[in-house]
Amino acid sequence: MKQSSRTPTRAVSRTRVSSLILSLGLPLAWLVIPSIPTIARTEAAQLTSPTPVSGAVESLPCRIDRGSVTPVSGIPITVPGETLVCLYQPYSRTLVYENDRHELHYRHSLDLYVPRDRGSRLSPVVMYIHGGAWAGGSKEACEVHLASLLTAGFAVACVDYRLSVPDTAPFPAQIHDVKGAVRWLRANAQRFHLDRRRFAAMGHSAGGHLTSLLATSGGVSALEGTIGENLKQSSRVQAAVPISGPSDLLATDVLTSYMGECMAVQNLLTGGLPLIPSDCGYASVEPYRSLAIQANPITHLTSDDPPMLMIHGTEDMTVPFTQSETLYWSVRDHNLSAALLPLPGADHDLQGAVDFLSIVNIEVPAYLQRTL
Repeated sequence: MKQSSRTPTRAVSRTRVSSLILSLGLPLAWLVIPSIPTIARTEAAQLTSPTPVSGAVESLPCRIDRGSVTPVSGIPITVPGETLVCLYQPYSRTLVYENDRHELHYRHSLDLYVPRDRGSRLSPVVMYIHGGAWAGGSKEACEVHLASLLTAGFAVACVDYRLSVPDTAPFPAQIHDVKGAVRWLRANAQRFHLDRRRFAAMGHSAGGHLTSLLATSGGVSALEGTIGENLKQSSRVQAAVPISGPSDLLATDVLTSYMGECMAVQNLLTGGLPLIPSDCGYASVEPYRSLAIQANPITHLTSDDPPMLMIHGTEDMTVPFTQSETLYWSVRDHNLSAALLPLPGADHDLQGAVDFLSIVNIEVPAYLQRTL
């Protein structure tokens, strides 16, 4: 049984972060940001490039065009050179990871993409967890990352989970679903030629929270659940990349910086109970304090947790940048491998004066290739 230990939030200054960047070994890309002057200029040619794969995958239905792939959503994805992706879609477009005994819940599904040219090699897996304040969003959000991950040789599982909407699924339903998806993928690894020893999680916003919680809560029985069964399979991941995700739901910067985020936290904990926006704050969340602590990734940190790369925009007004700082220093306090990649000037959705999404799509595959 994993023993949990709550790590106090540590305030970290921007000055400390700027001095930290140089020690991480992560290229930031393309230009100097005046607000953090210690970031060195890195030319595009120096950025780490993903390693292409070769070979073939049999019996997977594909929608292939030279130079791009168009998933069922209809959004074209540009892929360098020959398209290296197949879409596996035996159930219209989804694989079901939980055959509910009472009723089939439409959120218990995932899309699995595999590299087309990989030969007999097993593919490491990146499971993408979408954002949406735990109350919205869908697995299609992963499509902006598909080309870079597939070209780097990763299979990509884009996962849906139950949303915390009125009378539906309060926490911990969301992490139960995510862990059930991991176990299902491991149970079916031979079928899809996946490497069950090398699983990573990646997610944005609420998905970033679930990504880091998945990384830190391996073996925490209350958060495992029985979704998808396959209970002999491990739900642990070997690396995690939370993007713009909260790590301490009771922190001042979460409950006071942005009313929508405060409401999202209460939504998660209550399963969507009606809330008057002006009432949101410490008082409204206090009755659920013990559940909030259980939902905090920093609560469950132990010495056997996997390496983590936190990515966060410094101008995020929805989930403050300090949330990734808190997670970074909490992980480091447990002598674990961690890296923090600030995106100077980026907002919550990685928008800004720079193409931050392209930076993420270069850095994440490179990090996972080094780590898994």
